[in-house]
Amino acid sequence: MRDILRAVSEGVLTPDEAEKRLNLFAVIELEGLANLDAGRNARLGRPEIIRCNGKPVSLAVEMATSLLESEDLVILSGATAEHALLLRSNPRAPSVVFEETARLIVARKPGSVEKTRVGRVSIVTAGTSDVPIALQAKVIVETLGAHADLYPDVGISGLHRLFPVVKQILESDPDVIIAIAGQEGGLAPVLAGLVDTPIVGLPTSTGSGFGGEGLGALTTMLQACSMGIAVVNIDNGIAAGVVASSIARRSSRD
Repeated sequence: MRDILRAVSEGVLTPDEAEKRLNLFAVIELEGLANLDAGRNARLGRPEIIRCNGKPVSLAVEMATSLLESEDLVILSGATAEHALLLRSNPRAPSVVFEETARLIVARKPGSVEKTRVGRVSIVTAGTSDVPIALQAKVIVETLGAHADLYPDVGISGLHRLFPVVKQILESDPDVIIAIAGQEGGLAPVLAGLVDTPIVGLPTSTGSGFGGEGLGALTTMLQACSMGIAVVNIDNGIAAGVVASSIARRSSRD
């Protein structure tokens, strides 16, 4: 840190360059239990995402409130109504939006300004059982500053259901598509054969039988003959949302 400050005083670094380097050192230690990356949002354009699964509710909430002392935004995944209630009862009263189906909380410091949304992401699901994961991706995309359109229940078992959606997607001209499917996961490669838009394949654990719990869908997306598909892990709507929002925002920088 001293070297960075010296470089600024000597004119070797600009203040903006120094800020980027200092963000690398911005870590909050929480009573020896967690090291929180307080500089992540400034450094990467996305905030710390606290995984609630496996943590006491009080610890997850304490981590979030500690981050909000220095950061404008924090996201909690695997969250419940109990997390939301405890966050809202905090004396510092952050703004809390709880998406129950997606099990996500978006908490903002009071007075913080949301990103202006640029770029567009289309989110397509094969079935209605994939919607909770789709909502995960949608919340992340919108929170990170891109527009998101959701097209649910258009699986390829009846191709006639897909073509009207493809037409809508082409008309909206998204920067990237998130294709979400369980069972055999064929939605992603079929879409990749119809549109020239990059696709993030998101397999879900909704499938059953041999290759169930997402394995069949993951295999199909990885083995697809159609080019233009990048695949995230099973049920990882958060990762799909982060990748898609990054593509959309960079595509729309001008």
